[in-house]
Amino acid sequence: MGYKPGSVLTLDNALKIIMVKSANDVAAAIGENVGGTSEAFAARMNAEAQRLGMSGSHWVNANGLHDPEQYTTARDLAILVRAIRLEYPEYAAYFDIEGIIAGKAKLKNFNPLVGRFPGTDGMKTGFVCESGFNLIASANRSGQTLAAIVLGATSPGDRAEEAAKMLQGGFGRSGISSVTVATLAPYGDNRDLATDMREVVCSKKAKHVASDGPTETGAAPEKVSIIPEMTRPRNWVTVSLGGATGPRPKALGGRDIVEQADVPLPTWRPDRPAPTGAVPVVSSNSQARS
Repeated sequence: MGYKPGSVLTLDNALKIIMVKSANDVAAAIGENVGGTSEAFAARMNAEAQRLGMSGSHWVNANGLHDPEQYTTARDLAILVRAIRLEYPEYAAYFDIEGIIAGKAKLKNFNPLVGRFPGTDGMKTGFVCESGFNLIASANRSGQTLAAIVLGATSPGDRAEEAAKMLQGGFGRSGISSVTVATLAPYGDNRDLATDMREVVCSKKAKHVASDGPTETGAAPEKVSIIPEMTRPRNWVTVSLGGATGPRPKALGGRDIVEQADVPLPTWRPDRPAPTGAVPVVSSNSQARS
């Protein structure tokens, strides 16, 4: 199997897609092409986490799909947010994209604070059944930047409102705290055990559909009381296939690029191995899967 050269994504477009749509397959493709394999990319993630002092985190894949050996903490994510802000300010625009246009589809950012809660400039949502609904929300007001990390919420609305309340409370305080994420020691009962939220968010008693996205059409909308509605047109960013240049992707190894007919090509789910003998397809045409 091969791929048609025009069906690849630039890294720029791939990043925009995963920031707005949480596309698991695109995240896996980025990891494989940067690291050579998913495992090699995870090893790079773990090395960087150690460098930053993220002592409560361990990664096994690039897309965040559940694995009992993959975990993190709110403290560690705060360390990561700080590092991204300080070390890579030139990439800040990826985190506050309000929506993307891909062909005929218009996809809103899963983070409802973006474009609505005053000062919001990022950053990222996350969801698997075992972790619940998660959100890192950041905002800047009058030169002050704050970030709220919400883990284990029971719905997208709950995580958004909790993050907004934390940010609102933070901006309302005066003075400077002597506590930093670097000096804050882990605390709390069972702090060394990962919390499993599957029964709460993915069982029949769950109050929200098990998806990282907004409430499905026709379902009762969730009340997010302190996040105002958007009163202006949404800012859309267009993404498309093709245009990729640069060095040969590491994930190709020594294989040749074979041009084939311009037809849709299947891709394997990133959380399941391909059948024995199958050659991976370098493509990002499949839908995101959770």
